[in-house]
Amino acid sequence: MIVLALVLAGFVAAPPRPSSFQDEDPTRMMGKALYERACARCHGADGRGDRPDIQLNAPLPNFARCGESAEETDAQWRRTIEKGGIVYGLSDEMPAYGDVLSRAQVDSLLGYLRDFCGNPRWARGELNFRRPLFTEKAYPENELVLGPRLERSPGAPASFTLAGTWERRLGPRTQMEAVVPLSSLAQSEPGRQPRRQSGVGDVELGVKQVLAASLPRRFILSAGLDVAFPTGRSSAGLGAGTYRFEPFVAAGKELAGWALQGQMSLEIPADRQKSERELQYSIVIGRPVYFIREVRDLFGSLELVGTRELARGEPNRIFLAPQLRLPIDRLGRWAFAAGPTIPLTQRSTNRAGFAAYLLWEYLGR
Repeated sequence: MIVLALVLAGFVAAPPRPSSFQDEDPTRMMGKALYERACARCHGADGRGDRPDIQLNAPLPNFARCGESAEETDAQWRRTIEKGGIVYGLSDEMPAYGDVLSRAQVDSLLGYLRDFCGNPRWARGELNFRRPLFTEKAYPENELVLGPRLERSPGAPASFTLAGTWERRLGPRTQMEAVVPLSSLAQSEPGRQPRRQSGVGDVELGVKQVLAASLPRRFILSAGLDVAFPTGRSSAGLGAGTYRFEPFVAAGKELAGWALQGQMSLEIPADRQKSERELQYSIVIGRPVYFIREVRDLFGSLELVGTRELARGEPNRIFLAPQLRLPIDRLGRWAFAAGPTIPLTQRSTNRAGFAAYLLWEYLGR
């Protein structure tokens, strides 16, 4: 979100203050004319911001680099223009122009800024719905995520897993992913006390491709494939002992202010003597429940997650995960989410617990 406070950074470094617009009737300055008058001096006529002759206290964004500009929403850019860089805790050299520019002028300027990215295939930030605890997002990301999970069955010792996830966006609609789990669990043996086993689990590599993305409809659909490698010790319960292939589909939709997301996948082991095929599905609904200083939204969600081994007579294992997500900084690059996991089926044997994540969204340039 570095782009946010630097939108219209042409106003910084001896920027024209709001009063200077009044002499030129700002209601008649639209789009391209606004940019050329107030922004091009720093960003350049091509929007790339490569102006070494201008001294600023923050690097300029490159509006022509779609990987930067496509991830930001119009609402975020508009708020920066109207309220200044300080609204996101960034440079106060970016003045607030909400009292000078009309809504129509700001919208026209936003449209012109969007034109610098000449590739409409880039999925826009409006389709980047908040990350749930378990459901795979359809939007391609540049994120590092640490996800701890604690589980405990009635009368059994607790198990703990910490999954580290690296996601990298490649071009307009593709994402690569790697997941490394670290687990600690207790194995029960007849007549003996449970023995705790700890170590690395099965490492996963994956790819995701956006199949459809509609900004007007606020809808995104993706498909992908994850491959789990038998890196964990299966004798200790830390891995499956075989390669597992997991094709999946994921979708997201905004509806009347609510974010709806869903995922369905099929886990296919290479050796069915060591692991059974498993169907996995989830759906989550959420929306902001409280805004902190206008920009940090406390986001509440309710997530339903189910799995079923595709063997005759195997039941569905379903749990509910209510959760809250809070951005740590105003830019939204750091965020934390947490919530309990509540079993809805086979409560006497299924594990209740707690899950969370800490994420850092980095700009992949």
